[in-house]
Amino acid sequence: MRHAWGKPMGTAARVSIGCVLMSVRTKDDNKAHALEAFRRTGFRFPGKQQAIIGDTWGFTKFKRDQYEFLRENNLLKLDGINALRANARGPLRTTKPQFRVERHEMREKLKESGLFPESRI
Repeated sequence: MRHAWGKPMGTAARVSIGCVLMSVRTKDDNKAHALEAFRRTGFRFPGKQQAIIGDTWGFTKFKRDQYEFLRENNLLKLDGINALRANARGPLRTTKPQFRVERHEMREKLKESGLFPESRI
């Protein structure tokens, strides 16, 4: 009988219902393998676990169609594992040449796409 009489055996984290325990980025053709891996991993945790497919691109805040639109129109700034939308602000000397665009032109492009809500343009 190992670690008898209620002695702690390790450390554990308290998580609330609905918390994300793990996340993974993968190519679309490997989606089935990732879901199966998460399904099998769920048995190692107590309670009921769900594997959910997110609608965002990787760990960014953009949805797939928004990300592709920004990448095609050169409005996407890569920032490590994250990505930011070019905002057409800031000093010209520190802005990279491919992101130098008039703000009203950028806003018109975003409005015409219909992918972004009016409050976020």
